[in-house]
Amino acid sequence: MEKLDVTEGDQEDTSLTNGVPNGQGVAPGVMEVTIQLSLQSEGRGTVRNAVTTAVQNAIGESLPGRYQQVMYVLQGCYVECGWAAYAYINSWNSVYQGVYYKHTGVQVHELGHNFNLAHSGGLDGQTYTDHTCMMGNPLYSDDTGKMCYNPAKNWQIGWYSDRTLLLDPQVEPTKTVTLVGIADYLNEQSTDPVVIKVETRLANDFFVGFNRATGVNAQNDEGDDVVTVIQVDGNNGSGYSQSRLRAKLGFTGDITGSSYTISNFGGTGVSLIISVDSINLGTVPATATVNFQYGSGTLSPTSSPTVSLTKAPTKSPSPTKAPTKSPTKAPTVGPNCPSFSSKTCRQTSGCFWEGGVCKNQNTGPTAPTPTAPTPTAPTPTAPTPTGSCSINSCSSCEGGGACRDAGCSWSKGTCTP
Repeated sequence: MEKLDVTEGDQEDTSLTNGVPNGQGVAPGVMEVTIQLSLQSEGRGTVRNAVTTAVQNAIGESLPGRYQQVMYVLQGCYVECGWAAYAYINSWNSVYQGVYYKHTGVQVHELGHNFNLAHSGGLDGQTYTDHTCMMGNPLYSDDTGKMCYNPAKNWQIGWYSDRTLLLDPQVEPTKTVTLVGIADYLNEQSTDPVVIKVETRLANDFFVGFNRATGVNAQNDEGDDVVTVIQVDGNNGSGYSQSRLRAKLGFTGDITGSSYTISNFGGTGVSLIISVDSINLGTVPATATVNFQYGSGTLSPTSSPTVSLTKAPTKSPSPTKAPTKSPTKAPTVGPNCPSFSSKTCRQTSGCFWEGGVCKNQNTGPTAPTPTAPTPTAPTPTAPTPTGSCSINSCSSCEGGGACRDAGCSWSKGTCTP
């Protein structure tokens, strides 16, 4: 992964060898460019376009070029703030302001958007409060980051496809499965699945996993060593879709119970019960045994055949074209200490635990709730030519966002200088 550190007005050496930054005075894989704009007066879309242009001019090729992921790091945010970072969906670019570029949790969250992952909401129904998953914004620290995505995201991203299980309760009404955690995916002593997809025959399927808090998931923030049940809003878990934590199952600790009932499963009028039979942390690897019971557990003679196990891959856009979606609506924000558990509080910079309450340190106000408007996704290509949307050709701009980003004035559906 390459990243680009953007420092306004810095005259650092940007010499190249065969089109690759020398990185003199900068970390390997990092280059600095100067943009002829002020961060204190220009909107984030305008600044990002200027950075893209400056980098492309310096390396002599259009981004992403030879790189898979490119990070822009801005000295700070002065206009359209309320965010720590934002990223483009199914794309190569993420943008960070201030110190947030070095927070592992923020990086993994934004890269998740680049990987076509949407946010993950918690039991409270909010957009990204699922703190069993990096797409729920659980971690804000330079020293804390050993945590993974949830079962729905792990199914979608495809990294563990050889250790997944597709279960259709309408074909197999009773099923008992032993799971291991994502952290034990490479453990050769087990071939048990790490993710189960529960097929509803609708678009909003369920996903089940064992949230083992060890190894790469040792700093997990919610639901340590329990079975989690996740549901997606759409796309069958194979494409971009909001996911939601539905249950944390186990016998002790941070749980909602030992079983979870899905009434009217898949619109069939029949209930599906997901229950934990056992969790064994003393074995290597640790395991969770989960039982699925659909209705009476008897297969109906009129049941439909098993759905196909093969899913058509999501088609990705050409990496040299504009991102397929606008930046995420609610970018990552700074920590809101009073809402954190004691565990999260102690792991989060800028927070401290006192008197049973997580408090903000006296270093400034709590990061604001992200209310920044969703900008129109700018085109990450070469500088805007004459005749297209720019301050010199306002009438060519399509939409108010593009008009204002070009420095023009939008009124009554018309873009003028």
